[in-house]
Amino acid sequence: MHDPTPAARSLSQAIDGADTRQVNEAAREFVEKLTFATADEILAMLRAVLAEDWMALRKSHSSDVTP
Repeated sequence: MHDPTPAARSLSQAIDGADTRQVNEAAREFVEKLTFATADEILAMLRAVLAEDWMALRKSHSSDVTP
């Protein structure tokens, strides 16, 4: 099994950190995992990462709403 979800999370964190060397390493690991992942594993990764991003987006905007 080549679950790309942890690698996708690591890449996202590395991009947020803006350390070029760390981004390069995380991108290499992500591409390697993605290359050998099945279609079902890729879809599961996309769903997991998008769900996390959606929840974070909702949390960040919920504090902007005033009754």
